[in-house]
Formats: sequence, C-alpha cells, structure tokens
Amino acid sequence: MKDTIEKYEYHIFYSEEDASYIGTVAEFPYLSSCESTPKEAYVQIKNVIKDAMEVLQEEAREIPIPFIERNLYADSIEKVVHQLTVAANNVSNS
Repeated sequence: MKDTIEKYEYHIFYSEEDASYIGTVAEFPYLSSCESTPKEAYVQIKNVIKDAMEVLQEEAREIPIPFIERNLYADSIEKVVHQLTVAANNVSNS
C-alpha cells in the first residue's frame, strides 16, 4: 500500500480564501487537506489517502489505480497523433 501512495498524483496550492495550503490527489478528487505550510499539506494529504485506502480495503471496495499505472497517457498521445496526422493529410490534400 505504501508504494501505491507514493505513485498518486499530488497537488499542493495556496488558497487565499482559506489562508492555507491545500493538498489534493487526482485519483481521490473528493479528499483534501488544509495546512499552514506546503510540506504539512503534503504530509497530511498522504495520511488522508492512507486512511481512505484502509477504509476501502475494510469495506472490500476498489482502491483507485494511480494514473501513472494506467494507460491513459499513452492512449491519449496516440489519439492526438492520429488526429494530427488525419488533419495534416486533409490539409495537404486540399
């Protein structure tokens, strides 16, 4: 589980409204942390994710696969390359 936690896509940003640093994880869009420093926000969101994963395991529910382990990026790149190739062929045939 620890290895998986390290592979998630974390985002830390400052919120003027909250006057705090917010930590989020792309694979768990419904979870966040709110802390006074970026480091604290990062540590806390990792703890939140660890706790969430434990609950999901206890409930025999699916744990999100880290984006880096999905083929989303490769598939997206292939689609974009294909679309650009088709568009280039259409332009050169005009």
